[in-house]
Amino acid sequence: MKKFILKRTTDGLHHLYLDDPNETVFLKINTAQNAELLNENKFAVLSDEGSFKKALYGIIGNEYFHIVIPQEVKIKFIDNICIFEQNGLWHTMKFNRGSWYVQTLGEMHTEGLNGSEILKYNKIIWKYFLKHSDGSVIISHIVNGKIVVLGPYSKIQDCSPSKIIATNADGNMHVFAPDSIRPLVGKDEEIFTTAKGLYIWSEAQKSWIFHANCRSFGENAIYQIFGNKYREKIELYRIKNAQLELIAAGEWELIGGEKLYVDGTIYTRDRETNLVDFDNPKRTIKKRLKDFLKLKQQKAAS
Repeated sequence: MKKFILKRTTDGLHHLYLDDPNETVFLKINTAQNAELLNENKFAVLSDEGSFKKALYGIIGNEYFHIVIPQEVKIKFIDNICIFEQNGLWHTMKFNRGSWYVQTLGEMHTEGLNGSEILKYNKIIWKYFLKHSDGSVIISHIVNGKIVVLGPYSKIQDCSPSKIIATNADGNMHVFAPDSIRPLVGKDEEIFTTAKGLYIWSEAQKSWIFHANCRSFGENAIYQIFGNKYREKIELYRIKNAQLELIAAGEWELIGGEKLYVDGTIYTRDRETNLVDFDNPKRTIKKRLKDFLKLKQQKAAS
C-alpha cells in the first residue's frame, strides 16, 4: 500500500516522499517549512511560514492527489474519507477517467443516534450533507467508506436522528437511514415517527404516507391530540390498508402505556403483538350507563 513519508533535514525543512512498494526508491513530492501526516500517513498537509495557502496531498486507491487550499480551511475524516470545508460547504476529492476533481458535498448536518440505533448502524454520530442547487437538493453521506449521492429532490420534508425524508418532483416521499444507498422500502403499514408526525408505508402505492402531528399506539393504531393542556381532545384511528379509519374522539387518558381511554371506552394494546384490539373495546361503567339511558330514551321516543 502506498503511503507518505516525511523527512526533516538540518535546515529545518520538511520533505514529503511517496513510498510505493512497487518502486525501489521513494518519489519526492514537495518541500515546506511546516508539514503534518494524517490518517495513517495517507494524507499530508504542507505549508510555509506566513503563507495564506496550504497544500493537501492524499492517497486514494492507487492514485494520489494534490490541491492548494486556504490556510484556514478545516480538514476532517469520516470513515477514512477526507473532506475539507470552504465557505460553509464541504468538499472531497474524486478520481475519475484519469484525473482528479473537487466534489462538492454541501452543508454538513450532524445527528446523534440513540442506543438501539448505535448498535444497528455501528456509529454514534451520523453526518450527512445537503447541496442546494437550481431549486433542488442533493443528499450525500458516507456508507462503508464510500460516498453515496441521493437525489436530486424538490425539498427535505423532515428529518430525525436516524431518518431523512425527501420529496421528489412527483411529490412522493423517499426515506433514508444512516446505511441507505437507495430509498428505504417499508413493510406494509410499517410506521415510524418524527417530531413533525407519523409516516406509514403503503405497499399498494409503494410510498410513505405522512400524517402530521400524529403518534403511534401500536402497529395498527395512531392518534392525534387537539386543543391545549387545559382542554385536550383526541382522535383515535385504526390503520387499514395504509389508510386511517376514525374509531373514537373525545376526552382521553393513557393508562400504563397499554390502555387508551377515549370518551368512555378503553382500547387495549397487546404487549406481545403490539396490536390494539379494536373489536373488543371495554366501556367504562359511566359509558355503559350513558349508553343505556340513551337507548332507553330512543325506545321511549319511538
